Amino acid sequence: STRKDKVEAALKEWNVAQHKIHERPKKYLDSGEEIPQAKLPLPYQIKIVQSAVAFLFGKPVKLVQLSKGTDKAFKIIDDLWTEMRMASKNRKNARTLFSQTASAKLFVEYKDKDADGEGAFNTVKCILFSQDNGNDLYYKKDQYGVMQSIARGYNSKIGDQATEHFDAEFNDVIISCRKTDGFWSVKSENNLAKKIRYSYYEQEDTEWAIVQALIERQEMLISKRADNNDYTADSILVLTGEVESLPGKDETGKVVRLTGENASAQYLSPSMAIDMVKDERTTLDNYIL
Repeated sequence: STRKDKVEAALKEWNVAQHKIHERPKKYLDSGEEIPQAKLPLPYQIKIVQSAVAFLFGKPVKLVQLSKGTDKAFKIIDDLWTEMRMASKNRKNARTLFSQTASAKLFVEYKDKDADGEGAFNTVKCILFSQDNGNDLYYKKDQYGVMQSIARGYNSKIGDQATEHFDAEFNDVIISCRKTDGFWSVKSENNLAKKIRYSYYEQEDTEWAIVQALIERQEMLISKRADNNDYTADSILVLTGEVESLPGKDETGKVVRLTGENASAQYLSPSMAIDMVKDERTTLDNYIL
């Protein structure tokens, strides 16, 4: 199974550049000229996720020793937890899960500069995988919900040469598949951990799913109001009769010269124009902050 389609839909709602407001139908004048329209996306999704992450991991998770006589083992695990920077990884993983509905951590053996011996590993690292960092996640569970396998599809690139990969991990075996020149090569090796090294996370919907329709409505309303202000909030100078001259925009003591018995000049503006612009500016300030 995979949540690829659902994750792609979630990422479109998460990315303000892909919000539906950008798909507003175009409008044209009788002359065929396109009428400019405001398309104002609101990053509510980001705010909602940031708040959820802060509630969950505002204070880092602390490990608690419940067993007795395990001080030495517990200190090793606690030190490793700090070394892997799990506090920041938990926050990042939560942001991914809440915004994409699926994510995974992979715990792998690692050899740093203090390792002894050729090919020896002396620590563990945690890697985060998600669709937005180039990894399509797949999983298989039995009828009781127990994880049987986790796999990920991804691409690597050396120079201009791209290679497609698909790696699957089981309790007893790790299968690595690589596509070269249109053909798949498959390599199998024993899983020395005897355990799937991934932690897989999923939730049914994004954190903002329950209010997505309201967000889209709000984006449409403020975009239409911006259009309305663009069209009507600025006063329009109405001239009747023959115009001899109009002042330039940088002139002081501006004068409009009209000729003719019934010549006149007046401004056309809605009675609420000032309030309309003020209200929009206040609303936008609130959104920005």
